[in-house]
Amino acid sequence: WVMRELLPKLEGEQGWKLCLHHRDFEPGKPIVDNITDAIYGSRKTICVISHRYLMSEWCSREIQVASFRLFDERKDVLILVFLEEIPASLLSPYHRMR
Repeated sequence: WVMRELLPKLEGEQGWKLCLHHRDFEPGKPIVDNITDAIYGSRKTICVISHRYLMSEWCSREIQVASFRLFDERKDVLILVFLEEIPASLLSPYHRMR
């Protein structure tokens, strides 16, 4: 969905630059550093939430870092897009706060 729908709309039609790990992360740099640098270097962070997303340790780290930035800078920098219905019991406090 991200590559097929979101990327063409936001980069192609809107002219925005998305950060995609396979394309934009610096090889050899620790993943957590890539995540942190990307989130703090962006105007907004969009997390596309699905059951698969919730099972990923790295995706969990992404929403944590984005939430820390939200609190740290007191700016609305986090956008959550739910691709499917997710029971509240499966969501971490980081997902529910938005």
